[in-house]
Amino acid sequence: MKKLLLIVAFSAIAKLTNAQATHVVISEVYGGGGNAGATYTNDFIELYNPTNSAVSLTGWSVQYQTAGAITAWSVTNLTGSIPAHGYFLIQEDAGTGGTTALPSPDATGTMAMSATAGKVALLNSTTALTGASPSTANIIDLVGFGSTANFFEGSAPTSAPSNTASVERKATTSSTATTLGPGGIEQAQGNGYDTDNNSSDFVVQANENPQNSASSTETLPVSLTSFTGRETSYGSELSWSTASEQNNSHFEILRSEDGQSFTKVGQVQGSNNSSATKLYSFTDKSAFMGINYYQLKQVDFDGQSKTYGPIAVKSGLEPSADLKAFASGNSLEVSLTSTNTKAVNVAAYDLGGHQLARTNTQLNRGYNSISLPVLLEKGVYLLRVVGSGLTLQTKFIKQ
Repeated sequence: MKKLLLIVAFSAIAKLTNAQATHVVISEVYGGGGNAGATYTNDFIELYNPTNSAVSLTGWSVQYQTAGAITAWSVTNLTGSIPAHGYFLIQEDAGTGGTTALPSPDATGTMAMSATAGKVALLNSTTALTGASPSTANIIDLVGFGSTANFFEGSAPTSAPSNTASVERKATTSSTATTLGPGGIEQAQGNGYDTDNNSSDFVVQANENPQNSASSTETLPVSLTSFTGRETSYGSELSWSTASEQNNSHFEILRSEDGQSFTKVGQVQGSNNSSATKLYSFTDKSAFMGINYYQLKQVDFDGQSKTYGPIAVKSGLEPSADLKAFASGNSLEVSLTSTNTKAVNVAAYDLGGHQLARTNTQLNRGYNSISLPVLLEKGVYLLRVVGSGLTLQTKFIKQ
Protein backbone atom coordinates (compact mmCIF):
# COMPACT_ATOMS: atom_id res chain seq x y z
CA MET A 1 0.00 0.00 0.00
CA LYS A 2 2.96 2.38 0.36
CA LYS A 3 3.10 2.78 -3.41
CA LEU A 4 -0.15 4.73 -3.26
CA LEU A 5 1.64 7.70 -1.71
CA LEU A 6 3.71 8.15 -4.87
CA ILE A 7 0.82 9.13 -7.16
CA VAL A 8 1.67 12.84 -7.21
CA ALA A 9 5.30 12.10 -8.06
CA PHE A 10 4.20 10.05 -11.06
CA SER A 11 1.98 12.77 -12.49
CA ALA A 12 3.21 14.32 -15.73
CA ILE A 13 2.36 17.25 -17.94
CA ALA A 14 3.35 17.03 -21.60
CA LYS A 15 3.56 19.88 -24.09
CA LEU A 16 2.55 19.93 -27.71
CA THR A 17 5.06 17.93 -29.75
CA ASN A 18 2.96 17.34 -32.82
CA ALA A 19 5.89 16.55 -35.18
CA GLN A 20 5.33 20.06 -36.53
CA ALA A 21 8.44 22.21 -36.47
CA THR A 22 8.55 25.21 -34.15
CA HIS A 23 11.21 27.00 -36.21
CA VAL A 24 11.94 27.88 -39.83
CA VAL A 25 12.71 24.75 -41.85
CA ILE A 26 14.08 23.81 -45.26
CA SER A 27 10.91 22.84 -47.11
CA GLU A 28 12.12 22.00 -50.62
CA VAL A 29 15.49 21.37 -52.31
CA TYR A 30 16.02 21.18 -56.08
CA GLY A 31 19.43 20.82 -57.72
CA GLY A 32 18.39 19.91 -61.26
CA GLY A 33 17.79 23.45 -62.52
CA GLY A 34 18.94 23.92 -66.10
CA ASN A 35 19.89 20.26 -66.51
CA ALA A 36 18.65 17.95 -69.26
CA GLY A 37 14.90 17.49 -69.04
CA ALA A 38 14.49 20.16 -66.35
CA THR A 39 11.59 22.61 -66.38
CA TYR A 40 13.22 25.28 -64.21
CA THR A 41 16.39 27.05 -65.27
CA ASN A 42 17.86 27.39 -61.76
CA ASP A 43 18.49 25.32 -58.66
CA PHE A 44 16.57 26.49 -55.60
CA ILE A 45 16.15 26.10 -51.86
CA GLU A 46 12.79 26.91 -50.30
CA LEU A 47 12.22 27.73 -46.63
CA TYR A 48 8.96 27.50 -44.69
CA ASN A 49 7.93 29.24 -41.45
CA PRO A 50 5.45 27.12 -39.44
CA THR A 51 5.18 29.64 -36.60
CA ASN A 52 2.57 32.32 -35.97
CA SER A 53 5.02 35.23 -36.37
CA ALA A 54 7.27 36.53 -39.13
CA VAL A 55 10.94 35.63 -38.61
CA SER A 56 13.85 37.88 -39.62
CA LEU A 57 16.44 36.02 -41.67
CA THR A 58 18.96 38.86 -41.77
CA GLY A 59 22.30 37.48 -40.66
CA TRP A 60 21.22 33.91 -41.59
CA SER A 61 22.50 31.79 -44.46
CA VAL A 62 21.89 28.62 -46.42
CA GLN A 63 24.94 26.49 -47.08
CA TYR A 64 25.67 23.60 -49.42
CA GLN A 65 28.26 20.85 -49.68
CA THR A 66 28.43 18.00 -52.19
CA ALA A 67 27.48 14.57 -50.86
CA GLY A 68 30.88 13.17 -49.87
CA ALA A 69 32.95 16.33 -49.56
CA ILE A 70 34.91 17.38 -46.46
CA THR A 71 35.91 20.89 -47.61
CA ALA A 72 34.36 24.23 -46.67
CA TRP A 73 30.72 24.73 -47.49
CA SER A 74 29.35 27.18 -50.10
CA VAL A 75 27.34 30.04 -48.56
CA THR A 76 24.39 32.18 -49.64
CA ASN A 77 23.66 35.00 -47.18
CA LEU A 78 20.06 35.94 -46.45
CA THR A 79 18.30 39.22 -45.65
CA GLY A 80 14.67 40.16 -45.06
CA SER A 81 12.03 38.10 -43.29
CA ILE A 82 9.82 35.09 -43.88
CA PRO A 83 6.10 35.57 -43.13
CA ALA A 84 4.17 33.51 -40.59
CA HIS A 85 3.08 30.24 -42.24
CA GLY A 86 4.79 31.49 -45.39
CA TYR A 87 7.75 30.79 -47.64
CA PHE A 88 11.14 32.20 -48.66
CA LEU A 89 12.72 31.29 -52.01
CA ILE A 90 16.49 31.20 -52.58
CA GLN A 91 17.61 30.98 -56.20
CA GLU A 92 20.93 29.27 -56.87
CA ASP A 93 23.05 28.48 -59.92
CA ALA A 94 21.61 28.19 -63.45
CA GLY A 95 22.28 25.45 -65.95
CA THR A 96 22.14 25.69 -69.72
CA GLY A 97 18.75 24.04 -70.06
CA GLY A 98 15.30 24.46 -68.61
CA THR A 99 12.42 26.48 -69.98
CA THR A 100 10.92 28.31 -67.01
CA ALA A 101 12.40 30.93 -64.70
CA LEU A 102 11.76 30.67 -60.97
CA PRO A 103 9.25 32.99 -59.31
CA SER A 104 10.91 36.18 -58.02
CA PRO A 105 13.47 34.94 -55.49
CA ASP A 106 13.80 36.43 -52.01
CA ALA A 107 17.56 35.79 -52.10
CA THR A 108 20.02 34.85 -54.82
CA GLY A 109 23.21 32.80 -54.70
CA THR A 110 25.57 31.02 -57.06
CA MET A 111 25.82 27.57 -55.44
CA ALA A 112 25.96 24.82 -58.09
CA MET A 113 23.99 22.00 -56.47
CA SER A 114 23.89 18.35 -57.44
CA ALA A 115 20.59 17.07 -58.82
CA THR A 116 20.85 13.74 -56.98
CA ALA A 117 22.83 14.02 -53.72
CA GLY A 118 24.14 16.69 -51.39
CA LYS A 119 23.80 18.50 -48.07
CA VAL A 120 21.94 21.75 -47.36
CA ALA A 121 22.00 23.54 -44.01
CA LEU A 122 20.09 26.56 -42.71
CA LEU A 123 22.08 28.61 -40.18
CA ASN A 124 21.43 31.67 -38.05
CA SER A 125 24.98 32.72 -38.96
CA THR A 126 26.89 33.56 -42.13
CA THR A 127 30.10 31.81 -41.08
CA ALA A 128 30.94 28.99 -43.48
CA LEU A 129 30.75 25.47 -42.08
CA THR A 130 33.78 23.20 -42.38
CA GLY A 131 34.13 19.44 -42.52
CA ALA A 132 31.78 16.68 -43.63
CA SER A 133 29.52 16.72 -40.59
CA PRO A 134 30.04 19.93 -38.61
CA SER A 135 28.59 20.32 -35.13
CA THR A 136 27.36 23.79 -34.21
CA ALA A 137 24.35 25.26 -32.46
CA ASN A 138 24.02 27.70 -35.38
CA ILE A 139 22.48 24.99 -37.58
CA ILE A 140 18.71 25.55 -37.52
CA ASP A 141 17.84 22.83 -40.02
CA LEU A 142 19.68 20.27 -42.13
CA VAL A 143 18.73 18.19 -45.16
CA GLY A 144 20.92 15.43 -46.52
CA PHE A 145 19.47 14.29 -49.86
CA GLY A 146 20.35 11.26 -51.93
CA SER A 147 21.80 7.97 -50.71
CA THR A 148 25.44 9.12 -50.70
CA ALA A 149 24.92 12.17 -48.48
CA ASN A 150 27.12 11.71 -45.40
CA PHE A 151 25.46 14.35 -43.19
CA PHE A 152 21.73 14.30 -42.44
CA GLU A 153 19.12 14.36 -39.70
CA GLY A 154 17.97 11.04 -38.24
CA SER A 155 18.68 7.57 -39.56
CA ALA A 156 19.22 8.30 -43.25
CA PRO A 157 19.12 11.01 -45.93
CA THR A 158 16.11 11.58 -48.16
CA SER A 159 15.49 9.50 -51.24
CA ALA A 160 17.32 10.76 -54.30
CA PRO A 161 15.83 13.63 -56.33
CA SER A 162 16.73 14.12 -60.02
CA ASN A 163 16.87 16.60 -62.89
CA THR A 164 13.08 16.51 -62.95
CA ALA A 165 12.20 16.10 -59.25
CA SER A 166 12.90 17.86 -55.97
CA VAL A 167 12.69 16.65 -52.38
CA GLU A 168 9.79 18.30 -50.53
CA ARG A 169 9.07 18.31 -46.80
CA LYS A 170 5.80 16.72 -45.72
CA ALA A 171 2.85 18.59 -44.21
CA THR A 172 1.78 15.64 -42.04
CA THR A 173 2.97 12.11 -41.31
CA SER A 174 0.78 10.69 -44.11
CA SER A 175 1.79 13.22 -46.80
CA THR A 176 2.66 11.91 -50.27
CA ALA A 177 3.86 13.60 -53.44
CA THR A 178 0.25 13.42 -54.66
CA THR A 179 -1.35 15.02 -51.58
CA LEU A 180 1.27 17.79 -51.63
CA GLY A 181 1.15 18.30 -55.38
CA PRO A 182 -1.16 20.39 -57.60
CA GLY A 183 -4.79 19.87 -56.52
CA GLY A 184 -3.71 17.67 -53.62
CA ILE A 185 -5.54 17.89 -50.29
CA GLU A 186 -2.36 19.12 -48.54
CA GLN A 187 -1.16 21.52 -51.21
CA ALA A 188 -2.01 24.56 -49.05
CA GLN A 189 -1.22 23.06 -45.63
CA GLY A 190 2.41 24.12 -45.43
CA ASN A 191 5.52 21.96 -45.14
CA GLY A 192 6.18 21.86 -41.41
CA TYR A 193 6.35 18.13 -40.61
CA ASP A 194 9.61 17.55 -38.76
CA THR A 195 10.65 14.45 -36.81
CA ASP A 196 14.34 15.27 -37.32
CA ASN A 197 14.63 12.31 -39.68
CA ASN A 198 15.27 13.32 -43.30
CA SER A 199 14.38 9.89 -44.70
CA SER A 200 10.81 10.02 -43.36
CA ASP A 201 10.19 13.79 -43.39
CA PHE A 202 10.57 14.29 -47.16
CA VAL A 203 9.06 12.93 -50.38
CA VAL A 204 10.43 13.03 -53.91
CA GLN A 205 8.28 15.56 -55.78
CA ALA A 206 8.07 15.49 -59.61
CA ASN A 207 5.90 18.63 -59.52
CA GLU A 208 8.49 21.07 -58.17
CA ASN A 209 6.72 24.01 -56.56
CA PRO A 210 9.08 26.90 -55.69
CA GLN A 211 7.26 29.41 -53.45
CA ASN A 212 8.45 32.83 -52.30
CA SER A 213 7.46 35.29 -49.59
CA ALA A 214 4.65 36.62 -51.80
CA SER A 215 3.07 33.17 -52.21
CA SER A 216 -0.14 32.31 -50.40
CA THR A 217 0.44 31.39 -46.79
CA GLU A 218 -0.63 28.09 -45.25
CA THR A 219 -4.35 27.49 -44.96
CA LEU A 220 -5.13 26.61 -41.34
CA PRO A 221 -8.61 25.10 -40.85
CA VAL A 222 -7.78 25.03 -37.14
CA SER A 223 -5.11 27.06 -35.39
CA LEU A 224 -4.13 24.84 -32.45
CA THR A 225 -2.36 26.83 -29.75
CA SER A 226 -1.82 24.16 -27.10
CA PHE A 227 -2.19 20.42 -26.47
CA THR A 228 -1.25 19.19 -22.99
CA GLY A 229 -1.92 16.23 -20.74
CA ARG A 230 -1.70 15.40 -17.06
CA GLU A 231 -2.62 12.51 -14.82
CA THR A 232 -5.52 12.90 -12.40
CA SER A 233 -7.18 10.48 -10.00
CA TYR A 234 -9.75 9.73 -12.71
CA GLY A 235 -7.33 9.14 -15.59
CA SER A 236 -5.35 11.10 -18.18
CA GLU A 237 -6.79 14.60 -18.55
CA LEU A 238 -6.08 16.10 -21.97
CA SER A 239 -6.57 19.80 -22.69
CA TRP A 240 -6.20 21.80 -25.88
CA SER A 241 -7.10 25.21 -27.24
CA THR A 242 -7.64 26.83 -30.62
CA ALA A 243 -7.26 30.45 -31.72
CA SER A 244 -9.55 30.00 -34.73
CA GLU A 245 -11.52 27.29 -36.49
CA GLN A 246 -12.88 26.87 -40.00
CA ASN A 247 -15.12 23.99 -41.10
CA ASN A 248 -14.12 22.07 -37.96
CA SER A 249 -16.37 19.07 -37.30
CA HIS A 250 -14.70 17.37 -34.33
CA PHE A 251 -11.56 16.16 -32.61
CA GLU A 252 -10.68 12.49 -32.14
CA ILE A 253 -8.47 11.40 -29.25
CA LEU A 254 -6.07 8.58 -30.11
CA ARG A 255 -4.05 6.57 -27.58
CA SER A 256 -1.08 4.22 -27.80
CA GLU A 257 1.05 2.17 -25.42
CA ASP A 258 4.11 2.19 -27.69
CA GLY A 259 3.83 5.56 -29.46
CA GLN A 260 3.42 3.79 -32.82
CA SER A 261 0.01 2.10 -33.04
CA PHE A 262 -2.87 4.42 -32.05
CA THR A 263 -6.51 3.62 -31.26
CA LYS A 264 -9.40 6.06 -30.97
CA VAL A 265 -10.57 6.40 -27.35
CA GLY A 266 -12.80 9.46 -27.55
CA GLN A 267 -14.31 12.27 -29.59
CA VAL A 268 -15.07 15.92 -28.82
CA GLN A 269 -17.30 18.17 -30.91
CA GLY A 270 -15.58 21.11 -32.68
CA SER A 271 -16.88 24.67 -33.04
CA ASN A 272 -17.39 24.70 -36.85
CA ASN A 273 -16.34 28.30 -37.62
CA SER A 274 -14.88 30.50 -34.91
CA SER A 275 -12.44 33.39 -34.56
CA ALA A 276 -12.46 33.28 -30.75
CA THR A 277 -10.29 31.20 -28.41
CA LYS A 278 -11.89 27.83 -27.67
CA LEU A 279 -10.91 25.52 -24.81
CA TYR A 280 -11.41 21.75 -24.92
CA SER A 281 -10.74 18.82 -22.61
CA PHE A 282 -11.16 15.06 -22.46
CA THR A 283 -10.42 12.57 -19.68
CA ASP A 284 -9.24 9.09 -20.62
CA LYS A 285 -10.59 7.00 -17.75
CA SER A 286 -9.06 3.79 -19.08
CA ALA A 287 -5.44 4.95 -19.30
CA PHE A 288 -2.78 2.27 -19.14
CA MET A 289 -0.42 2.13 -16.19
CA GLY A 290 2.86 3.78 -17.12
CA ILE A 291 3.38 5.89 -20.25
CA ASN A 292 0.35 6.69 -22.42
CA TYR A 293 0.87 8.39 -25.79
CA TYR A 294 -1.90 10.59 -27.19
CA GLN A 295 -2.59 12.15 -30.57
CA LEU A 296 -5.27 14.72 -31.36
CA LYS A 297 -6.91 14.29 -34.77
CA GLN A 298 -8.82 17.32 -36.07
CA VAL A 299 -11.49 16.41 -38.64
CA ASP A 300 -13.19 18.83 -41.06
CA PHE A 301 -16.80 18.45 -42.21
CA ASP A 302 -15.47 17.38 -45.62
CA GLY A 303 -13.51 14.53 -44.03
CA GLN A 304 -10.05 16.05 -44.31
CA SER A 305 -7.99 15.81 -41.13
CA LYS A 306 -4.75 16.79 -39.46
CA THR A 307 -3.15 14.93 -36.59
CA TYR A 308 -1.20 16.54 -33.75
CA GLY A 309 1.03 14.80 -31.24
CA PRO A 310 1.97 12.53 -29.82
CA ILE A 311 2.26 13.80 -26.27
CA ALA A 312 3.18 11.50 -23.40
CA VAL A 313 1.36 11.26 -20.08
CA LYS A 314 2.76 9.05 -17.35
CA SER A 315 0.03 7.40 -15.32
CA GLY A 316 0.57 7.00 -11.58
CA LEU A 317 -2.28 4.53 -11.25
CA GLU A 318 -0.87 1.35 -9.78
CA PRO A 319 -2.53 -2.07 -10.02
CA SER A 320 -2.73 -3.63 -6.59
CA ALA A 321 -2.30 -7.25 -5.64
CA ASP A 322 -4.76 -6.56 -2.79
CA LEU A 323 -7.52 -5.36 -5.15
CA LYS A 324 -9.55 -8.15 -6.71
CA ALA A 325 -12.77 -8.19 -8.73
CA PHE A 326 -15.04 -11.07 -9.74
CA ALA A 327 -18.10 -10.66 -11.97
CA SER A 328 -20.85 -13.16 -11.38
CA GLY A 329 -24.49 -12.99 -12.40
CA ASN A 330 -25.85 -9.48 -11.86
CA SER A 331 -23.11 -8.24 -9.55
CA LEU A 332 -19.43 -7.41 -9.34
CA GLU A 333 -17.75 -8.61 -6.15
CA VAL A 334 -14.76 -6.52 -5.05
CA SER A 335 -12.28 -7.25 -2.28
CA LEU A 336 -9.33 -5.26 -0.99
CA THR A 337 -7.27 -4.63 2.09
CA SER A 338 -6.91 -1.14 3.59
CA THR A 339 -4.43 0.16 6.15
CA ASN A 340 -6.94 2.62 7.59
CA THR A 341 -10.53 3.83 7.47
CA LYS A 342 -11.48 6.10 4.57
CA ALA A 343 -14.29 7.00 2.18
CA VAL A 344 -13.78 5.80 -1.40
CA ASN A 345 -15.46 5.71 -4.77
CA VAL A 346 -15.54 2.30 -6.45
CA ALA A 347 -16.34 2.23 -10.18
CA ALA A 348 -16.21 -0.21 -13.08
CA TYR A 349 -15.41 0.87 -16.66
CA ASP A 350 -15.17 -0.73 -20.06
CA LEU A 351 -11.88 -0.29 -21.94
CA GLY A 352 -13.35 2.68 -23.77
CA GLY A 353 -13.59 4.57 -20.48
CA HIS A 354 -17.39 4.35 -20.12
CA GLN A 355 -18.52 4.03 -16.51
CA LEU A 356 -20.75 0.99 -16.00
CA ALA A 357 -21.26 0.87 -12.26
CA ARG A 358 -20.35 3.04 -9.27
CA THR A 359 -20.77 3.16 -5.54
CA ASN A 360 -19.49 5.30 -2.66
CA THR A 361 -18.52 3.37 0.42
CA GLN A 362 -16.42 3.42 3.57
CA LEU A 363 -13.33 1.22 3.79
CA ASN A 364 -12.50 -0.31 7.15
CA ARG A 365 -9.02 -1.16 8.31
CA GLY A 366 -8.16 -4.65 7.11
CA TYR A 367 -10.16 -6.77 4.70
CA ASN A 368 -13.14 -5.22 2.83
CA SER A 369 -15.77 -6.81 0.59
CA ILE A 370 -17.91 -4.63 -1.70
CA SER A 371 -20.73 -5.63 -4.07
CA LEU A 372 -21.72 -3.56 -7.13
CA PRO A 373 -24.98 -4.43 -8.89
CA VAL A 374 -24.17 -4.60 -12.62
CA LEU A 375 -24.84 -7.00 -15.50
CA LEU A 376 -21.72 -7.35 -17.66
CA GLU A 377 -21.24 -9.08 -20.97
CA LYS A 378 -18.19 -11.26 -21.57
CA GLY A 379 -15.04 -9.16 -21.90
CA VAL A 380 -12.25 -7.24 -20.16
CA TYR A 381 -13.04 -4.35 -17.80
CA LEU A 382 -11.34 -1.91 -15.42
CA LEU A 383 -12.03 -1.44 -11.73
CA ARG A 384 -10.91 1.75 -10.05
CA VAL A 385 -10.94 2.67 -6.35
CA VAL A 386 -10.34 6.35 -5.52
CA GLY A 387 -10.17 8.06 -2.13
CA SER A 388 -8.09 10.54 -0.21
CA GLY A 389 -4.45 9.57 -0.85
CA LEU A 390 -5.59 6.38 -2.54
CA THR A 391 -5.93 5.39 -6.18
CA LEU A 392 -6.09 1.72 -7.16
CA GLN A 393 -6.79 0.14 -10.51
CA THR A 394 -7.01 -3.41 -11.81
CA LYS A 395 -8.33 -5.24 -14.85
CA PHE A 396 -10.77 -8.12 -14.60
CA ILE A 397 -12.44 -10.50 -17.02
CA LYS A 398 -16.11 -11.48 -17.23
CA GLN A 399 -16.17 -15.06 -18.52
